[in-house]
Amino acid sequence: MQVKFNNSHTGNNINVGSPEKYEEVVVVLGPKSKLREADHRPGEFRFYRFASEEVKPWRTSKGSYYCAKERIQNCAMKHTIGSSDEDAIQDRV
Repeated sequence: MQVKFNNSHTGNNINVGSPEKYEEVVVVLGPKSKLREADHRPGEFRFYRFASEEVKPWRTSKGSYYCAKERIQNCAMKHTIGSSDEDAIQDRV
């Protein structure tokens, strides 16, 4: 498993490394990440899980693999923690 973290308000894409080296990648977005979804609450951290087979088609012409906001929004395996609301922990599977 590979884990990538992003809490940057300026970065557009996340380099997720080579899917040949892992079975799954988990992308973690912090509350300041430019890639967060519209309903991302202050203080939340969201986890997005992708299988390596799902990542392989993301290869760029330079041979790198990047996760963009559209892939985050379309992710089927999401998990949220850290909101101050009562429903702070919620699975979206």
